[in-house]
Amino acid sequence: MNRQMVTLIMIFASVLLASLLGVAGPYLMGRAIDDYLTIKNLDGFVSIILLMLLVLRIEFFFFSWLMSFFNSQSRARSCKGDSFRSV
Repeated sequence: MNRQMVTLIMIFASVLLASLLGVAGPYLMGRAIDDYLTIKNLDGFVSIILLMLLVLRIEFFFFSWLMSFFNSQSRARSCKGDSFRSV
């Protein structure tokens, strides 16, 4: 498997994970309001809020890593060079 295919698979997996993490926050907020806040179960509400903070922290770490990994100039330059050499 060549380097471009590995990079493309990594980008696809990253976009998929980013989409799932982006949907997790609103989903958990809906669960927190519907299942815990409306019946005044503050213990459950706090646990969902803490879970949301954990998901937000994971999302922030993931995006930071993703940007540092894919934005390196050498990676972009080598991918561009490999693409033009194969044409």
